[in-house]
Amino acid sequence: MNRLAAALGLVILVGAAACCGGSGLFSDETWVLDSPVGHPPIEGVLTTLRVRGKEYGGFDGCNSFGGRSRNDGPIAAADGTFSAPRDERTLRRCDDPVGVMEQAEAYMDALIQGERYRLIADWLEIIDGNGETRFVFVR
Repeated sequence: MNRLAAALGLVILVGAAACCGGSGLFSDETWVLDSPVGHPPIEGVLTTLRVRGKEYGGFDGCNSFGGRSRNDGPIAAADGTFSAPRDERTLRRCDDPVGVMEQAEAYMDALIQGERYRLIADWLEIIDGNGETRFVFVR
């Protein structure tokens, strides 16, 4: 078991070193929400996150959103910290499919509460201040 844990740790470190550089985790990649923790996403609703250095954006299933780092650091730093302050968002009202607005609001609330991230291969987890995974994204 210790060898497995060490191997997994090495994979994470090598992956982080390969992708992160000095400007943060992402190199303008789009991540698609695979699962908000606690319930499956609404079928057919695409929810995305894109991080590029000090900027982030995406689509919450109804509205486009975006923002910029307030501390002049990257949104997702090489040390595992994550900060996506609420900034700009379109204001469409979506009623179809049922529940999409509630899912979009929950997504945005959890995204701005994210404090850390964990990257394992093509999976990205956003983790809140209590250490709980709020989302799992796929590359």
